[in-house]
Amino acid sequence: MPDIEFMTVAEVADFLRLSDQVIYNWISNGSLEHTLIDDRLSVRRKAVAALLGSSALPDRDDVLTVADVAELLKMNRQTIRNWL
Repeated sequence: MPDIEFMTVAEVADFLRLSDQVIYNWISNGSLEHTLIDDRLSVRRKAVAALLGSSALPDRDDVLTVADVAELLKMNRQTIRNWL
């Protein structure tokens, strides 16, 4: 991940390999801190790391179990299985 401070919703979704709607839901329910920059929702990289419960974002090459992914994303395991 590039060393940037702010990311767009689309960039967060792409990095986490989720839909934009999941990111908007996290913003809406207060799970993901955001700010407006030039009238666009922006998310600090640190906020994504905090959401994942880690001081550093995991590498894309890491292998995670369904349970790991569900815990990181605070989602149901069956949802993760459906995605797979």
